Amino acid sequence: MGILPTVIRQPAAKVWRERIRPFTGNFDGEPDFLVIGAQKASTTWLSHLFTQQPSLLKPKIKEIHYFNRHYDLGPRWYRSHFASSEQAEARALETGLTRLLRYEATPDYLFDAGAAARIAADLPKARLVVLVRDPVWRAVSGYNHMVRAGLEKRSLESAILGEDEQLEQARRTSPEAYRHALEFHSYVARGLYFDQIQRYRSHFADRDIQVLVYEELIADPQAGLEQLATFLDVPLTLPARVTAQNVGRYERKVDPGIERYIRDATDADTTALFSALGRPRPW
Repeated sequence: MGILPTVIRQPAAKVWRERIRPFTGNFDGEPDFLVIGAQKASTTWLSHLFTQQPSLLKPKIKEIHYFNRHYDLGPRWYRSHFASSEQAEARALETGLTRLLRYEATPDYLFDAGAAARIAADLPKARLVVLVRDPVWRAVSGYNHMVRAGLEKRSLESAILGEDEQLEQARRTSPEAYRHALEFHSYVARGLYFDQIQRYRSHFADRDIQVLVYEELIADPQAGLEQLATFLDVPLTLPARVTAQNVGRYERKVDPGIERYIRDATDADTTALFSALGRPRPW
């Protein structure tokens, strides 16, 4: 059969997914809440826990990327990823629950500069879940993720210390180059959580934004789920077996100079974040 069938199948699947499937059913569902980030702060693990909750209706895929990459495909395409009213009613009869929530989880929404305004315009009543992680280990994990994906060839030191220069060079090159650099090579910048969350606070009430700390969630997932159950007003239970998801395999050590550099770059932001949250900073 050679390579031709594969070449044909890939565009055909894209046309089906983007242009045909949204018109094959009565897709009238939208998410009640979104997990918007941060990247490498356990959004995959939390989504895995959500798939095991009778009260939650999982999307067709975890990361839809509608509000940061695919907004041009329109709301019908977006809604095609969620359970319809008919499917929700069937699930309610099956579970005996009267309140079921749809959701999605795309960690890039937090970092993307335009996503907050788009989400607010399309889903003004949505609730938002944010996970934040020690910026040092978020940066190291993000770097190793890009190395595994073949998108980063530099050493950790070069990537971290050269981040600002690379972003500025990409900005001068073209909007496309800048978007690519922001998405795939922002290791320290993604750990500046305060400004990112402030974008959402300018559109959503604080009561509709729940910030969880990665290290606390991993240490006590039961407490984290109880906090989310209160926030979302649905029952959430911890599965008997909790398995970490999307865990990178790399040495959990970093040069003290690089750690100090990231700490210095993010310290003021971290202080501002936890001051706004009204709680002690955990790192």
